[in-house]
Amino acid sequence: MENIISVKNLVKTFQIGEQELRALDGVFFDVREGEFTAIMGPSGSGKSTMLNLLGCLDQPTSGSYRFDNSEKRIKYLRQRRISAKGGCALGARLGRKVLRIAILAACSVFSFFALSDNSALAAAPKAPVVLAPKINERILTFSPAIAGVAENNTKILIIIDDKIVRSVKIKNGKKTGSFRFIPKKPLKAGRHTVYAVADRRKERSIGSVKVSFNIPKDVVRKLDGAIIPLAKYRSWPVGVMIENLPQVRYSQGGLSKALVVYETLAEGGATRFLAIFDGENIKADKIMPVRSVRPYYAQWAREYGAVIMHAGGSPDGVWEIRRLLMTDADYLRSKTAKYFWRTDRSLSVHNVATSDKKIAQMLSDFSLDDRVPAFHSWKFKKEEAKNKRGKNQSSVSIKFGMRAFDVEYKYDKDKNIYLRWNGGQIHKDANTKKQLTAKNVVIQYVPKEKVLDRKGRLDIKTTGFGKGMIMRDGKFINISWRKKTPSSRTVFYYPNKKEVEFNRGTTWVEVVPAGKTVTIKK
Repeated sequence: MENIISVKNLVKTFQIGEQELRALDGVFFDVREGEFTAIMGPSGSGKSTMLNLLGCLDQPTSGSYRFDNSEKRIKYLRQRRISAKGGCALGARLGRKVLRIAILAACSVFSFFALSDNSALAAAPKAPVVLAPKINERILTFSPAIAGVAENNTKILIIIDDKIVRSVKIKNGKKTGSFRFIPKKPLKAGRHTVYAVADRRKERSIGSVKVSFNIPKDVVRKLDGAIIPLAKYRSWPVGVMIENLPQVRYSQGGLSKALVVYETLAEGGATRFLAIFDGENIKADKIMPVRSVRPYYAQWAREYGAVIMHAGGSPDGVWEIRRLLMTDADYLRSKTAKYFWRTDRSLSVHNVATSDKKIAQMLSDFSLDDRVPAFHSWKFKKEEAKNKRGKNQSSVSIKFGMRAFDVEYKYDKDKNIYLRWNGGQIHKDANTKKQLTAKNVVIQYVPKEKVLDRKGRLDIKTTGFGKGMIMRDGKFINISWRKKTPSSRTVFYYPNKKEVEFNRGTTWVEVVPAGKTVTIKK
């Protein structure tokens, strides 16, 4: 069979300041007629970039892309034409097949499901080949897709749990055709059976295929390792930028409900937080003060595929959100301002707030409710028994530069938690009036911050590798970290190169630039 798509030595690079980011580095592959092909890989590996190139939504830096055995390379559309016509010009120029590729590129379909070996699909089957979901996270995040291939002029009956849910006619003028169906209603926990029965007009059933899969009742939440019911799992992560100036700390609400919190310098020696929440399971009627974003905070939020909520940002921070193709809600933008409100006017610009209800509405409006993105989950473990834990009141202090932003964590052996102080004072959640705590505290050492402008805005490098430390179970453990690209996950390792295991619960990540002081008291 002839090649429909032929890609040779495809390279795509992005220029970020003085740094060149190579998203694709010399990719070769062919797709033959009749094949059902999937592009798979971890977050940040270049899947969406590749699909954008195949759909002619972007241009490669170098290499060639030939479609339908054409002798000429594909000509890419100008960005204005793509935006104005929404990809319709692709159909006129390259035909329906490329238009379908463009749609896949725009939706990043291949980011959400995976198929098995496509070699079995090359020959025309007499019975349908069915690719039902396996026991993996994709079953938990969506109504599972039932996909497959059958002979042309074949009627496919899809039967789920002994109920006919869909009839599909395969008719495309070729020997084989593909079909795909997603149940309208999410399936409940338990065992499910899928039949695909093939019929022809003048013949009885020519074959059927049965596959089964299991949806568990309880699952592990990827953000913090908590064991939760399946019904609460389908919730998109949300990152909220929260101010930490001393004069507004009394108003800080919602931090105790965050599952992961990042803290580092924003500008002028002041720190700021990026709080990652479980989108629809927050239970916080006030999350504030919402403040502006910086590029490195956006990169951390991108690790989770999170929607980032903020009130404006530095020019490079706002640009980074666009560059990383993130979904965001900005108080200063009219379309998304409805997800925020202003509280006490005495707080001046530090009175922007959001809430659990506002966030739930936002996720619904963005069609992100009942879903979670695919991202690399940290590993989790059982807590140490009390007699194996470290000493009570062991502590760590971090000096970011100004006394008002000094941070200290003290270990409570009985509860196996770390109590937080900020600026020499007990750090409390304004909603609960209780001290903030963490099950894990990570210190991530990064290169010295760079001052970008007269306003003191900073650049902090998040990619590459470096050293660090994790405080867990009253113990101090030296670790290392690695982050390949701005959008990929930061992964932590023990000295033996095995991935770090976290206790189930809230994690605070203290990102400490070189030159700052960290003091440990065991």
